[in-house]
Amino acid sequence: MKTIINAENIQCSSCARSIGKEIGIIPGVYGVNVDIANKVIAIDHTEEITEKELQERFDKIY
Repeated sequence: MKTIINAENIQCSSCARSIGKEIGIIPGVYGVNVDIANKVIAIDHTEEITEKELQERFDKIY
């Protein structure tokens, strides 16, 4: 599955790396692409993970 999260506050590559690392450690996540220019995070994951879980993790990080 793929989930897209809007990330309007991302401004730098350091933030993008931190977010990618923190979301990437969630069991079942196998790909994270943080797009600074378009202000979105694309997350590839198994069906067991919900969009709500991913959004909550992002909200805690950022």
